Amino acid sequence: MIGCRHRVSYISNQMSDCQLEKAILTYWPQVRFRVSKSLGYSNPDWEDVSTEVFIGLLEAIRQKKFREESSIGTYIYSITTHKITDYLRNKYKNTKYPPYPVEPLDPADRLERKDRTEWVLKSMKRLKSRDADILFLHYFSDLTQKQISELFCLSPRTVCETIKSAKLDLKRIMNLFSPLYVDF
Repeated sequence: MIGCRHRVSYISNQMSDCQLEKAILTYWPQVRFRVSKSLGYSNPDWEDVSTEVFIGLLEAIRQKKFREESSIGTYIYSITTHKITDYLRNKYKNTKYPPYPVEPLDPADRLERKDRTEWVLKSMKRLKSRDADILFLHYFSDLTQKQISELFCLSPRTVCETIKSAKLDLKRIMNLFSPLYVDF
């Protein structure tokens, strides 16, 4: 197998589509192995991701996206890495925020949610104005820390630290003025 890899890597600069497709087939077992090890054999999607890599490589070759600035092996490795990374990002992005119903069906739950929201907003008025603004933008307006940092001309690290300290201050305020405790 090593001999095949070196032979494929050092083919002349002008490879035909047929030669490139044969090179993909040569690397195919390594791609499957890498995807399965990255995602885990217990993950049922590893075969789908490796198939996406294969299809993406074939499409890239047919659309002349491979410019032969690097070896075909390096190109296959980079495409595989991007597909694995995209899969993991989408997987964790979708599970980061569990789906909540827009409005609870039970009127008591709706009233409790409304009261809790009002209580949090009233408690936020006791915070420093910048801290309250940053918390509001992050949790109620769903802005990322990077977007908030650009808006306030702060570093993302400062925004992160402000959110942490403001959350602690808000919990302290809410515990002082109410027997109820809301956990973030």
